[in-house]
Amino acid sequence: MAQLTEHSSLLAQIATQVNAPVTVVPLSSVRAVRQAVTRADDNAFGMSVAVDDMVLSTTKSAGVIAGISETDCRLRLERGGALVGILAIDPQLRGAVIEMQTIGPLPKRSPPNANTRVRM
Repeated sequence: MAQLTEHSSLLAQIATQVNAPVTVVPLSSVRAVRQAVTRADDNAFGMSVAVDDMVLSTTKSAGVIAGISETDCRLRLERGGALVGILAIDPQLRGAVIEMQTIGPLPKRSPPNANTRVRM
């Protein structure tokens, strides 16, 4: 009986504990895009990407299009015939994606190679 009372009092203590309210920190739009890019790249291409810098700015679509390099691959995202977004991929990322699709992803850790010893 002593054990039953002991467990009951412990459960009563846990049930009556008042926990501090959890503050929800909303993601900023920049942080949300950074996480989305990292996850999408890993899921789509199997590549680990680190987003070093992002800038949040408001620009008309004509200004964004003018700022994209001629060497970038451009994709218009349309809905109902209206431009709703732009995707631009630079040559380095395009080359990396093609390489990953052609030869496959690199292993996470390269296997040890016993033939790398140097004799003098």
